[in-house]
Amino acid sequence: GPKYTLTYKTAAAKAAALHFSSSAPSTQATSKHANRLQPCGRILHCMSNSSACLYASGGDALTRTSDDHAFPHVEERAEDVAIFIWTNATVSLWVGTLCRVDWDMFRLADWCGKIHALARVVSGGPIYLSDEATLFDKSRYAKGGGPLALLRKCLVPRNCGTSSSSPHTGREGGCVVPCIDVGLPSVDCVFVDPLVTPQGYKVVNVCMGGWIVVVFGLCDSEGELYPQAIYPSDVLPRPSPALWAFPKDRNNKGLPPPSLLCFDEETRHAAPLIEATPWEVSLFFMHARLYAIVPIHPLHYYPSPCHQQPPQLLGHVSIVGLDGVFNSPGTLLAPPEPVRLTVRGRQLTMTGVMCCPGGDGDLLVWSDSPTILVVRWRKEAQGGAGLSKVRLSWSMAEAAGQRDKVLREVVTLTGGARDERGNVEVVVGADELVNRRVCTERVGKGDLWQLCGLSLGDVVVVVLGTEIEMVTERDSRGG
Repeated sequence: GPKYTLTYKTAAAKAAALHFSSSAPSTQATSKHANRLQPCGRILHCMSNSSACLYASGGDALTRTSDDHAFPHVEERAEDVAIFIWTNATVSLWVGTLCRVDWDMFRLADWCGKIHALARVVSGGPIYLSDEATLFDKSRYAKGGGPLALLRKCLVPRNCGTSSSSPHTGREGGCVVPCIDVGLPSVDCVFVDPLVTPQGYKVVNVCMGGWIVVVFGLCDSEGELYPQAIYPSDVLPRPSPALWAFPKDRNNKGLPPPSLLCFDEETRHAAPLIEATPWEVSLFFMHARLYAIVPIHPLHYYPSPCHQQPPQLLGHVSIVGLDGVFNSPGTLLAPPEPVRLTVRGRQLTMTGVMCCPGGDGDLLVWSDSPTILVVRWRKEAQGGAGLSKVRLSWSMAEAAGQRDKVLREVVTLTGGARDERGNVEVVVGADELVNRRVCTERVGKGDLWQLCGLSLGDVVVVVLGTEIEMVTERDSRGG
């Protein structure tokens, strides 16, 4: 067949720039060879929208979905930005089924830096910049401001200064918080022309902990606000690993969908998201707002040690993700899981929600209970670092493997076990609850909590209830 030549800019990928035919086996061999040589495991196909590249490159290929963008010394008009975002989201409806999309580079220090940054965060593709390197000199900005502050919100939080050898681990400074799918317009926005329709344009993507929705203002309304609303139906049609922990019947019918929480990244307000009362959004032209959508987990208390009585509902909890980034639900190593926590010798058993942060920092948790108790297991306590070596997931297949790996590591770290349904059961002493407590404080509006000082690889369990609070308070006083 006809021969094609691929040219790559990085030295590592040049070794993989092979001549290949348009046949699928040869193309797949090239991709496999390049993935082995290139540290990031991905090749960027720049402006390669030929049939051979689109249909034979495989899901690992990064493929441009836009025209060339952000030329040096060329002013970017608001109309150009609107057309760019609309074009990429719409083209992703098709190209995103074949490969991972690339929304091109952008200038972070421009007037449109934030709306472009939010577009790249929800796109599910890479983030790379065309600013001059001198613009990122820390000495030019007070208290870490300027474009560095905006860039930092796109990356996994970390406290160490050295980079890991793996580009997907939570501790690397250049690791983008990943989505595990492609950013696509919501169903009610697919056939809307956002350039002439005065309403927000919604783009949705899937994360490990739920979904993110970015609402863009792409219609020039001459200074007037225009509305949009976010519904559970905007995200539920797209499967997320965050739903794996919820029960399903064989036909996925007959069970109501799980309750959802909406978190506004800008105002830090969180509240349940209901179809009948959607989350109302108002925005101006060239503005954008990001919202995290995560499941709400019901937590129960078992009044008898043998579980002969039905469990009593204590309240609800949602894990939003690490604070300080745009894509908080994407900062988890695995989807939040229910866990059964038993206090040894106290005939006290409760269900909690377990999660593992993929970086360092503070974790955001929502609860409708007036008090929460957070218990942490750290990798240093067992002398191992298994969880800290788990990668952040970039695809649904990776997420499935990650979940099993994380659950195995959690059982080892906590000394727990898994029941016949695969749920984790942990037995702890009352003194252990006291020693493992995490500092919590209320933040933002509503029932939002901040779990302070977590690290990559920590195992965190959030439980509710006055009974367990009484136990830990009494033991902390020596009673």
